[in-house]
Amino acid sequence: MEEDRIKELKFEQKFYLTNININSEFVSLINSIKLRRVDSHHTSYFDTNENVDLSKLIFKFLENDFILFLKHLNFKTFKLINWWVQKYNKDDFFELHTHGISKNLYSFVLYIDCTEDSAPINFYPPLYPYYMEKPIVIKPTKGMFILFPSYLPHSVSLNNDFKRLILSGNITCNG
Repeated sequence: MEEDRIKELKFEQKFYLTNININSEFVSLINSIKLRRVDSHHTSYFDTNENVDLSKLIFKFLENDFILFLKHLNFKTFKLINWWVQKYNKDDFFELHTHGISKNLYSFVLYIDCTEDSAPINFYPPLYPYYMEKPIVIKPTKGMFILFPSYLPHSVSLNNDFKRLILSGNITCNG
């Protein structure tokens, strides 16, 4: 048959999620981090990475989960590049953005606090908006941990509560 000569190819983009048991000590640590209003949310993006002791605590808390992801992705090592905390009040949001283009750069989001009314995170295919496809919409739950290639465009919809609190950041993977 003539149709048998046609081979279908497609791009597939994977990202990963799991749940982490967040203890009250870690929640207190995250809540102690000073945030400032920037655009449409509160963040520590410009302030936290200088605190080496805090970075070590964040790394230690997430290390085993990163190692689990690395095995799945066939990487051997990783380095925490940067991290920050963001809080979303009612009607806060975050516009479409990426965290970088390197194939070894991954980003993460850990939901420290949220409710059913907390805004979802929306993931779009690479090259969006030039390649149009509906986003994958993920509704947050406390302890949800998402790891994704940093080049994936993503956004946060308009928030409907005062509880949405996340830890976010970037890692490089090697091996």
